[in-house]
Amino acid sequence: MKLLVALGLLAASFTAQAFVLSTGGSNFYLHWRLFTSTPGVSTNIVNLNTRAVRYFLANDAYSATNKAAELDAVRAAFAQWMAVSNSYIKFEEGGLVAPPVDVNDEDGSNIVYWTKSSTIVNGGLDDISFSLGVCFNSWLVSDHSLTHSDIVFNGVNYAWFTDINDQTTTKQLVDGVALHEIGHMLGLNHSPLGGATMFWRGGGGVNPQAGLHADDFAGVRFLYPTNGHLYGVLGGTVLKNGSPVLGAVVTAYDAATNAIAGALTRANGTYQLQRLLPGSYRLRVTSLDETNAINRLCSGNDVDFEEFGAADTTFLPTTSAPVSVIANTTNTQNFAVVDGSPSWRISRTVRPLTALGPYTYSGVPVQLRAGSSNYYVGVGWSVSVPTNGTRLIIPGDGITVGVPSFGSATNSGGPLYFLFASVRISSNATPGLRDFIVSNATTYAYAPGFLTILPTITDDNFDGLDDNFQRTYWSPFTSPNAAPTANPDGDLFNNLAEYISGTVPTNAASFLKVTGLSSTPSGTTVRWLGSVGKRYQVSARTNLTTDAWQNLGGVVTATNYFDGTPPGPQRYYRVHALP
Repeated sequence: MKLLVALGLLAASFTAQAFVLSTGGSNFYLHWRLFTSTPGVSTNIVNLNTRAVRYFLANDAYSATNKAAELDAVRAAFAQWMAVSNSYIKFEEGGLVAPPVDVNDEDGSNIVYWTKSSTIVNGGLDDISFSLGVCFNSWLVSDHSLTHSDIVFNGVNYAWFTDINDQTTTKQLVDGVALHEIGHMLGLNHSPLGGATMFWRGGGGVNPQAGLHADDFAGVRFLYPTNGHLYGVLGGTVLKNGSPVLGAVVTAYDAATNAIAGALTRANGTYQLQRLLPGSYRLRVTSLDETNAINRLCSGNDVDFEEFGAADTTFLPTTSAPVSVIANTTNTQNFAVVDGSPSWRISRTVRPLTALGPYTYSGVPVQLRAGSSNYYVGVGWSVSVPTNGTRLIIPGDGITVGVPSFGSATNSGGPLYFLFASVRISSNATPGLRDFIVSNATTYAYAPGFLTILPTITDDNFDGLDDNFQRTYWSPFTSPNAAPTANPDGDLFNNLAEYISGTVPTNAASFLKVTGLSSTPSGTTVRWLGSVGKRYQVSARTNLTTDAWQNLGGVVTATNYFDGTPPGPQRYYRVHALP
């Protein structure tokens, strides 16, 4: 017997742990069997020879003009999940299928497609008009092993784009939505951490869902584990007046105060934060937002209306508790929370501003790159709070927060009160998810993981090479030819070397080489093939076999260098590209 469940960005899903797993209302976790056969599952769904979940792409994608990039963005999303270390999950593409297609758990194929003429799918059973994308999973009741999964993107109500460098569009980024829905395909539910890919809500444009985070890593490592001995578990109970609390958010923070894992307590008050590396952490307990609040960040319904729709939201946030994680051990930390409704809750965020003025607010997380300055960030809430003494805190290293400013607005959920502050993020700030905290005297409100600090160089497939470089020359950017050690143009320099030197990795004639020397009585100019802005060191020696190379001056960021040494009988030059 099989069941069917729809999981989407704006549709609720199922159960509670760190990273929150889908259970279908039982103590089993949805998962793919990749090492043993599953009754009724064809080789077009799971290929046991390669131990891979197979998927097929509808060949019409979303648009006629950008079809290849749209399909490659989906392929790259599958590859990013596979790139998470210490997990055996594997996907493989089965090929392209021609439209029309529909959600169908009897067709023997996992299909990914855009619906473009109607939001009614699944043979007329489901309407996805309020979702960006939906993953339809089927599984066995006996052990919750998955038997089929289709992903459908909403091309009727939403427009889509693939250029991750486009910072102005409000269309939907294929990369982020695909990553989220594939997470559901793996068996993951919605996370309470704002910047996690599995957060329940996505925004237009490039947003934090376009790239996996620590909470997402933990989920796939738990469901499809290798090297489990490397990790430990944090667990315990949350009680109020001696009784268990349902739906309390338990967040783990690392030494940089990045939110790295978020769990919800189940009906018995228990929580578990899985797949944590050994070390020191801090834990804090906060409440979800009220389910019926129009202005909110995340309620129990948003994670899973069946299990957390009745989440207890009437308790005060705790201070952070220091804890230690030991590998292969469940490390216990219990909490007793104080009864009472928080004085206010952060219920809105504001897109980063370059100057105080008109602003756009929503319930989605925001992001800034390390090295950013001259930006303002803002948060809002629904209850008037004295401005005197109220301030915005963003904890952790590398962040300077300025003097607060205040504003207000009104929407369908009632009045909103906003706090803005300038932020400066140093180039060496630790990337990750930070909290927004609003404090007044001894009262605090938290938005866990709602500010994403991006690294100075993006590496969403974790291969050590700048994604922007890979995206420039390959689609998808996760293809084998884009790997750091690959040498697709056959010029003896691999992609990493070409990235460092600033040459073109798809052109066999483009590699780091001295292209010319020109001498005058006052010296010699050395020219080489590279890129302005890259870092080079020029060296020289007079005897090619016996003399040591001597560096000439400091690091050069041009593609030429003037050596002021008067020309002699012979002088040899070397140009070395620096990381």
